[in-house]
Amino acid sequence: MKQESSMQKRIESFSKKNEELSEYDQQAADFCDKFGVTMTVGKPKFEKPIWDDKPHYIFPVTFTRNGNSMTIRFAQATKDGNTEPTVYDVLTTIQKYDPGTFEDFCSEYGYDSDSRAHERIYKAVLKEWKDVDRVFGDCLDELQEIQ
Repeated sequence: MKQESSMQKRIESFSKKNEELSEYDQQAADFCDKFGVTMTVGKPKFEKPIWDDKPHYIFPVTFTRNGNSMTIRFAQATKDGNTEPTVYDVLTTIQKYDPGTFEDFCSEYGYDSDSRAHERIYKAVLKEWKDVDRVFGDCLDELQEIQ
């Protein structure tokens, strides 16, 4: 028997409330169902992410697929407070492309290549990219379509 995905449980809870998934949430749900992806969201902490001076609710989010897993720290938009992110929210923001070298990264995103803070951001993005490639490498094309 196929294990029910976290997103599938969320879809069922929407249905019970007579709510419909948006086109975007449905796209993410379909991706998770097709590729056997589950997402688990942990309890948030209110703290500053490495890329902002203002605190956000930071959720630990774990994706599991084919025996592999990866955990990221998802910073919720300030306007959304401590509302749990949807699978669409997280899949659209994870690093789905190789950031290249530190110099390439700085040039692409307007960062200073002499900044240690910007180097820490790059290293976090590079780690996330490697995790995404490890867990989703065989379905990256379809993951990249979720926007």
